Order: sequence, then C-alpha cells, then structure tokens
Amino acid sequence: MIRPQPFLRLLKRLAPYWKLLLLALFSILVMAATLASLPLLIKRVLESIFIHKDLSLTQTAALAIIALFIVRGIASYICIYTVNKASGKLGMDLRMEFFNKLLTLPVIHYSHFRKNNEIDTLISNINQITQKSSRHITLVTQDILTITGLIICTLYLSPEFSLLLLLITFLAVLIIQIAHSHSNRPDQRSLLASKNLIQHLLLSISHHREIRLDGGQLYESQRLGKISETIYQAEMQQAILKAALIPSSQIFTALILTAISYIIALQAINDALNLQEVGALISVALLLIMPIQRISGIPKQLEHDQKLMETIFTFLDQAFEQAIGVISIPHVSGKLAFEQVQFCSDTQAIPILNHINFTIKSGEIIVFTGYTIEEKMRSLT
Repeated sequence: MIRPQPFLRLLKRLAPYWKLLLLALFSILVMAATLASLPLLIKRVLESIFIHKDLSLTQTAALAIIALFIVRGIASYICIYTVNKASGKLGMDLRMEFFNKLLTLPVIHYSHFRKNNEIDTLISNINQITQKSSRHITLVTQDILTITGLIICTLYLSPEFSLLLLLITFLAVLIIQIAHSHSNRPDQRSLLASKNLIQHLLLSISHHREIRLDGGQLYESQRLGKISETIYQAEMQQAILKAALIPSSQIFTALILTAISYIIALQAINDALNLQEVGALISVALLLIMPIQRISGIPKQLEHDQKLMETIFTFLDQAFEQAIGVISIPHVSGKLAFEQVQFCSDTQAIPILNHINFTIKSGEIIVFTGYTIEEKMRSLT
C-alpha cells in the first residue's frame, strides 16, 4: 500500500529548488499540450487532403506538425535537465544529512554498520531514490496531464465519444493493474511449502547420525520428495493463473478497441462524424495506449521507492548522542631516541647503518643530509 508521508517528506526536501521544479512542470505542461493538439493537426491534414484538396493547406499542416514535435523536443530536454538537476541536488542534501547523522550517533552503532553493511545499503538507497523516484513522479505527472489533454481534445471533437473514451480509459487502467498485481504477487502456498521444506531439511541435518544408523535415508528422501512436490504444484497453479491472465487482458483490450472502432464507424455511417474527425479520434485512442500502460505500472514502482525512502528516513530519524560532559586529558610530552642503531644486509659486509644516534623531540622536523638514498630508506623503514 502506498502511503503519502514518505513522498511528502521527499517533496519538502525539494522545496528549496522550487524554481527548477516550476520550470520542469511548465515543460511537462508544454509536452502534454503538444501531444493533445496532435489529433487536431491530423484532422486538419485529412481535411485539407480529402475535403479541400488544397496542397498548400496540407503543407502548412505538415509544417505545423514538425514544429509541434520540435517544441515538444525542446520541452522534453528542459524537463529532463531540470528534473535531473533538482534530483542531483536532493541526493547531495540527503548524503550530507546522512553523513552528519552518522557523526552524531552513539558509538555502539558503528560496529553494527560494519557487520551488516548498512552503510552500503543506505548509500545505494539514496542513489536509487534520487535517480528513480524523481523520474517516476515526473512520469506520473506527465501521463496524467497527457491523458487529461487528450480527453479534452476528444471532448472538442465529439462530446459523446469523449465520455465513452473516459470510461474505457478507466476500465483499461483497472484491468491492467489487476493483471499486473495478480501476475507479480508472490504465491503464499509456494512460500509456505518452501519454508516447510527448509524446516524439514534442517531437522534431517540435525539428526543425520540417527538417520544413517537406522537406515532411514530412503524414508527421508521420500518425505522430502513429497514436500518438494507440493512446491511444484503451487508453482504450476501460479503459472496457470499467469497464463490465463495475459491472454484475458489481451482479449479484453481487443474488445475495447473493437467497441471503439464500431462506435466510430456507426457515427460515421450516420453522418455524425466525418472522415477527418474519425482519423483524429483514432489518433487519440492510439496516443492514449502508452500513457495508460505506464500509469498502470507506476504503483508497483512507487511501492518499491516507498520502501527505500522508509529505510533512509528511519535512519535519519534516529536520536543523536547526547553530550554528557567534557573529560580533560592532560598534555603528554615525550621524545623518540635512537641510540647505536646498526643495520647490515646479508649480502654486504659493510653495514648500511652504523652507530646511528639521534633524538626526535615533540614538534621537531628531522632532515637527513649527507646519507645515500639506501641509508635514508633504511632509516625510515
């Protein structure tokens, strides 16, 4: 289930970059408006070809379509650039907040982080949130505005058909979501059978001596085989359900398209629609397919993003370590003394270092002069 709280917290962190977000929203509106106006230009092209038979009008409409896609391309570039810039700044803010929180946690947390690789997981979650969540929210906004614009365009072309298209769009989204949820939902029977098999395997392993002494290998093999067969049966039931859902959704989609085509043809026969309006309505129906498919898959992606956000915000909401006082440490001074230091290599008869004496006091800088490179290296090592 998608809860709005994590997404609202994420949007609050994006508030300082409202100018970028406003520019991204404007570019999304331009993209939706250009796509929604495409059926009207198609209508104009068909009208100039089949009704007026005017080549200049056809050329003008074709140039308008090209200009429309150029504007859409510019708006798409602005949208992608601004969204990525805002999400990148959000990632920097989350990482800095993560680093600052990490420095204020109690010491006991650090051993826990090393054992469970929690640091790697949190950094990976932050990267995924900044890269994917912003893109998913942008796609949802863009598709909702695009569908709204296309429905308004259909309302302008044919008010009766727009109501039908709105109903069919809602049904299509509902059917696709149901099909996705059933096909991607884990089978509880298969999970329970797998847990049962693991428990029996662990039990057999813990009593392996008794099983071998009593000659119970065959019995254990048969018993585990029966449990494994229940997993197979549960997987086959899930496969049958998936195999039935996919063609069912395709058949339902074909019925919807057939119904749309039939209604358009019926209105065209009764002179309620002309050729150019029919072409425009068909283009509206085709342009609606991609946004509907994307919106139907967005909830599952948002659920995954929500889990990542919850892990990040749970870490950031931890209480920091309270300062309980100051412990003064007395200043300690000392020195490092070398007396009669000698080093001789196995292959050389003459010592490399012979009777070296020097003392390094606190804060002093030592410079070796008058020695060979080998003597300096041996002194340092």
